[in-house]
Amino acid sequence: MKKFCMFMMIVVSLAVMACSQKEGKAASGTTTPLLLWLPPFASDNGEALDKEFWTRTLASWAGENKVNLTIEITPWANYEEKYLTGFSSGIGPDVGYMYNEMLNDFIDMGTIEKLDSYFSAEDKAKYLHFGLGNMKGAQYTVPFVVGNGRVMYFTDPAIYI
Repeated sequence: MKKFCMFMMIVVSLAVMACSQKEGKAASGTTTPLLLWLPPFASDNGEALDKEFWTRTLASWAGENKVNLTIEITPWANYEEKYLTGFSSGIGPDVGYMYNEMLNDFIDMGTIEKLDSYFSAEDKAKYLHFGLGNMKGAQYTVPFVVGNGRVMYFTDPAIYI
């Protein structure tokens, strides 16, 4: 549950940053569009469930911040491909989730914005593993899952004979 709450805080923080960076801030009474790309976390085929969850969870934040939030859930099978296509065609997300193996290529392409200027020393102190998002000399990510516990187990094949 703690990891999930941290993830939500990070998504909202990044969305706030993206909104503040949008050129031509929205006039009073209008909304700012924000595109959020996420993988399915509920299950391999849980796109509808995840979209419903994130839409409901972020609705009050979007309303308070005058954001017209669009959430797209992309299956893991073509996740990196969607980012490559989106950024090369100019329709990538404002905020999105990337796994570590994707980051170097996208940093080299210049498609990910440095986050250093968005966090004060006080903000950084609130994140236990903040520095692990520092790559190639800049803060490009805010990690929310650092290491996964693994349990090795086996069964004796003789039981099945």
